[in-house]
Amino acid sequence: MKMKRIIPFILAVVMLLGTLVSCGNSVTKLLSKGQYEKAYKKAKESEKYDIKAESIAAECAKTTYNTVINEFSSDPGSFKVLEAYYKEHYEDFDEKYLEGASLCLLVSAKNNIGVIIKTYMRYYYDRDLGQWDFLGMIWGDLDDDEYFTEAEDNLARFDVLTLQNSDSKLSKDSVKRINALIENGKIDKVKAIDVQVKS
Repeated sequence: MKMKRIIPFILAVVMLLGTLVSCGNSVTKLLSKGQYEKAYKKAKESEKYDIKAESIAAECAKTTYNTVINEFSSDPGSFKVLEAYYKEHYEDFDEKYLEGASLCLLVSAKNNIGVIIKTYMRYYYDRDLGQWDFLGMIWGDLDDDEYFTEAEDNLARFDVLTLQNSDSKLSKDSVKRINALIENGKIDKVKAIDVQVKS
């Protein structure tokens, strides 16, 4: 009788442990650790594009962080990603041919005199070179016409506004995870998923 009671108990424990292991390797858990490739492989098809976008935003946030802290701020702890936008561009006549991709990060940090500054950091994926290129920063309010007097600045502003209006904004959870990776010093270990992996 005792053995009959023990066996179901053992099975229950095994099932519980299996559930805990599964939860520990869940997609959300992997994303919070910055393990994007593992999360991508484990995710449903409907989740993969967003995971790829988050991984690319995280890797570019690493570059952005180093740029902002080295050039404009002496307070690394003040750096925050506020918003992130990602969009892939396909040829009009061939929806399977990826021409490139755009990423924009709105970030903030305290400058060297303690004032919080905000800037849009723009990146573009060059298919031919197979790499992300930094296109530059945009300072100021995008709605301030007086600030954007040069044609080049206006074109940059137009690109950002187009991204913002194209349903390309990453979720608040994605941005929160990226900031957590920065705060915990794990952002340097992040590796983005290849843009040309079809989601």
